[in-house]
Amino acid sequence: MKSKKWVFVIIVGLFIAAVVFFNTVLNVSSFQTSYVEAETENNLVVLESILGRIEYGLRYGKELDNYYDLDSVFTDAETYCHSDAYFICDAEGQGLYGVRVPSWALSEIGETYRTYEEDGYTWLLSPIHKNDAIVGYVGIRFTVDLDASNALAGRMYRMAIWISLGGVALFVILFLTIRHDMKPKALLRIIIPVVLAVSLLIVLNIHWAIRDGYQAIADSMAQKLLTKNADDINALIDKGVR
Repeated sequence: MKSKKWVFVIIVGLFIAAVVFFNTVLNVSSFQTSYVEAETENNLVVLESILGRIEYGLRYGKELDNYYDLDSVFTDAETYCHSDAYFICDAEGQGLYGVRVPSWALSEIGETYRTYEEDGYTWLLSPIHKNDAIVGYVGIRFTVDLDASNALAGRMYRMAIWISLGGVALFVILFLTIRHDMKPKALLRIIIPVVLAVSLLIVLNIHWAIRDGYQAIADSMAQKLLTKNADDINALIDKGVR
């Protein structure tokens, strides 16, 4: 009889641990997906700035195939997006600046922004307009720095371990101190409160961790945009704009 009791304890303990880690894995995966999307949206703001500068020059007489000092335009992509490659091509896909235009580029770029995943990299792609006509396309390639996301995931997994151990310990204590005679109703009166307590701790752990994670994303994006805007203003001042 004792062996059956301990088998039951082990089974319930494994069930508690499985519940904790299943929920944690799902929420970590969801957060990391959101983190990548947020970083991509942030880089899209930078791409819009690059496009704005290019299209501004085109409106005032510059030509895309002979655009003076275009390389400096992509300093923003390198600085704020950690971009390691970019290209600009004409409307027919002929490369003009940057790396060789990928073979899939024209089929992926439409009339609006697109993203494309390739070998662990993300490409942001967009058409370039002049007088409402598409005269070319631009793409920047970057990788998302997952250090902050991975740190948060590690924190959530560490807390999951403690919650699992606490839940199992609570169950064992109640199992050994409350008379139940292995009757189903009496056992449920032990298991249900433990599962509810563990579920509450899971929710609190996920809430606190993800709250801090999204706050970190917002702070990072705000800091990056503030820095970029300050750099743009300083550049205008250096050019004599008052």
